[in-house]
Amino acid sequence: IAEMGEDGIFVFDERFNILFANQVASDITGIPKTDLIGKNFFSVIGKQDREFLEGTVIRGEGLGKKLCMEMKILTPQGQPKETDVCIASAKSEKSGVKIYAYVRDITVRKKYERDLKNSEERLRNLFEGVRHGLFISSKEGKFLDCNQALLDMLNYSSKAECLNIDLQRDLYLNPEDRTIFQERIEKDGYVKDMEVEFKKKNGEKMTVLLTGYPIRDEKGDTVGYQGINLDITE
Repeated sequence: IAEMGEDGIFVFDERFNILFANQVASDITGIPKTDLIGKNFFSVIGKQDREFLEGTVIRGEGLGKKLCMEMKILTPQGQPKETDVCIASAKSEKSGVKIYAYVRDITVRKKYERDLKNSEERLRNLFEGVRHGLFISSKEGKFLDCNQALLDMLNYSSKAECLNIDLQRDLYLNPEDRTIFQERIEKDGYVKDMEVEFKKKNGEKMTVLLTGYPIRDEKGDTVGYQGINLDITE
């Protein structure tokens, strides 16, 4: 069972000397399985948080409980790996305290998370940097997100204030224009350069070209809209 799993499994004694390691443990650490036996667990995974881990296990605070944390491992070949390390201890009358460690290689997952975060940051910077009014709105008629350019266009001082307005009542000078916008999106799948009149926060009229696309759920039903407003008042 230990050899069939996807986790590296270690068993070691109270002095943290390894008594057992499976093949995955060898693959993750880059150390042959036979060479792992007898090594100190912390010499294999590194020194991070050693005092905390030792103290928790030896004092019995972690007895019967699982303690997990992310740790970086550097293999003898110089390959860095990011891992989840979980340590659990158990005590029996015959063998005393035995400590078990489960190590999972999360290098690929962490890279994906970093790439995703960087991608989200780039999209957010683009969203905020475009000097036309970008928006995401619900089908019911509320902004879910908007960029700074739209706030400036409509003279709202904060995003929270803008997200609180009712679009049909507070934004469209002619409320029926929103209904037309929704009908055209359902019919054609998009609206491009629809000329409408908006109201700024102070009631001043402005003319925009509205382009929008539907946001659909997994069933294909429209749940919101996203698009851009281009101020053509002048």
